[in-house]
This record gives sequence, structure tokens and C-alpha cells, in this order.
Amino acid sequence: ARPTAWSAEGLLGYLPPEAQDRLLDTVTELSAPGSRLATESTPNPQPGDADKMEDKMKEHMRRISERWGAHGFDPDMAALVYFGERNEAAPYLSERGWALNGASIRELFAANGLAPIADDDIGLGDTLFVSGTLERATT
Repeated sequence: ARPTAWSAEGLLGYLPPEAQDRLLDTVTELSAPGSRLATESTPNPQPGDADKMEDKMKEHMRRISERWGAHGFDPDMAALVYFGERNEAAPYLSERGWALNGASIRELFAANGLAPIADDDIGLGDTLFVSGTLERATT
């Protein structure tokens, strides 16, 4: 089998947790060693903070929906996202043989001379963008 390249950047939050795992498992199963992958990995909230973080994220999504509304669109962005605990993609993929490199949004902004995300009370800056190579064959 020949190596493949996969991109799931910006996708995982729009999948239910089980579908995220199924996607990552399927990508791994279909990949030969040397295959490449790029995606994001969002940390789960600290214990006891999940409801508060979900409320903050829904408010953030409401504001995004309002901005789209100013251009004639009427999306309910919060309805598109799946909340709740899920496996973080980076460790999940590492356990399945992927050698990953990553940087947080905060690190990427700083490295490229961009101002930090203003009012980042939902932890967007902690999201990792990861890329990697499958090092071992799957079973």
C-alpha cells in the first residue's frame, strides 16, 4: 500500500465524539506507514468547568451567527457543534501509531507576529493544530 495524505482541519468539533473516533480509526486503518495527517486537537474542559465552557462557547457561536446575519445569512452555529467530553485527537492518534507535531493557536499567532486572541475565555488559543506521519502499520 502507498502512503496517503489526509486533512481533517476544522472538522472534528462538528462531529459527535463517537464519529470523531470512528473517522480517526478509519483514517488510520486505511493508511500505510508514511501517510500524513493534519487536524486540530481541542483539550477537554477541566472537571467541573464543562457546563460553564459550553455556555461560553454557545455565546461565542451566537455572536458569530449574528455577524453572518449582517450579510443576509441565518445560521445557528451553536446547533452545528457537538459539545461534551471527547477524546483529544493528538493523544488518540499517537496511541494509534501517528508521530505528531503541533502548535497551539496562541503559539502560531505569536510566531507569526499576530496579536493574541482578544477575550479568549473559551480557550480557543489552546487548540492545537497537529500534523503527523503514520509510523507503524495498523492491525
